[in-house]
Amino acid sequence: MRFIVLACLLGLSSLVSAQMPAGMQEAISCMESIDQAALEALGEDGEKFADDIKAMCKKGDESGARKAALKYMKEMESNESLMQLKKCSEMMQKVMPGMVMPEMPTAEMYAEEEGNICDNID
Repeated sequence: MRFIVLACLLGLSSLVSAQMPAGMQEAISCMESIDQAALEALGEDGEKFADDIKAMCKKGDESGARKAALKYMKEMESNESLMQLKKCSEMMQKVMPGMVMPEMPTAEMYAEEEGNICDNID
């Protein structure tokens, strides 16, 4: 019985793999290689950063908020986990061109943004 179940699972696995677009397994492997704990830590840091920016804006320190945002974004642009996520996302986009991937913000976007950074904070 175990052999039959194993054979069915292997057959199903082969069928799924055969129906996968070329490059999909590579993109999936890429995504699986990303350090999830590091991404979670980045998410927590991002929430703290957002709170700090909101506090600066509440105090009327738009200049300080903009400088802090630029510094933070430059740090994020060189973060290994985010660089890997971007690479994997690009691979996924090539495999599934219709799939919409959110654009990762950059320090350049913040530098070019017109108006008060505090106007764009929730």
